[in-house]
Amino acid sequence: MLCINKCLKINIKKLVFFFFIFSQISTTCCASRLYQSLDVVVKKTIATKFRYSEFRETFYQTIKKVERNDWHENTYSHENRIDLRNNFFQGNCYGLGAHLIRSGHSDAFDELTNHMKTNKKVERTWDSQGLPAPLHYVAFFEELEKKKIKSVFWQPLSNLSDLSEGDIISYTTSNVGDQAFLPPCRGQHVMFVLEKLKIKDSFMWFQILDATSYPHGEKDSRIQRRKAGIGIGEIGLELNDEGIPNTLKWSPLKDPLHRKIKMARLCL
Repeated sequence: MLCINKCLKINIKKLVFFFFIFSQISTTCCASRLYQSLDVVVKKTIATKFRYSEFRETFYQTIKKVERNDWHENTYSHENRIDLRNNFFQGNCYGLGAHLIRSGHSDAFDELTNHMKTNKKVERTWDSQGLPAPLHYVAFFEELEKKKIKSVFWQPLSNLSDLSEGDIISYTTSNVGDQAFLPPCRGQHVMFVLEKLKIKDSFMWFQILDATSYPHGEKDSRIQRRKAGIGIGEIGLELNDEGIPNTLKWSPLKDPLHRKIKMARLCL
């Protein structure tokens, strides 16, 4: 009887010991899996933040190059050969737009180009590289605004007072579906907001970054070097009675131009 009791005690001790060891292993494995999961989440979050912040980095670097006038070449061209790292720019307004968005936020650029390829109301781009033109920006922003499409990468803007640094303004001459889409993009343009300047005579004025074949107004950075291409200019936008921007000016001294104007922001 005594022997049986001893055996039972020994077996119980072994069972308790093995149970303790097993529980420690299980806890360690669970903790290890938990830490691995958290590590993946953190890495994904950091990668996502870094990836989308690249747009701002590219944006700021481009502004610095323009301010320093630090170019190997800077000319307006529909060829859209752009290498900003080597201070080389041969492009137009939508070539600059494509470069900045694609370099810093590829998901947003893919969404824009996919919309261009699938939207039957708008003609496909005639650009040799298949880049979206201002017409396509307007069509895309309009459908975002009307909530016909949803995006986690783009935010439509309808109020001029909401515009801030890095936001995109694009316009065409008429309704998107009615416009004859012929090169070059006369009456169409795309640009990036740098700063809100002032309100004068019902127009809200903004400093912008763009590429153009001629300088915009008296304070355009391209006037000093007397060349077209990438630069910093100003634009004035006016709201109509419905609160929608549909009129613009490139200079307080110039006549207003009536356009279909749409605006959006990259979600960084």
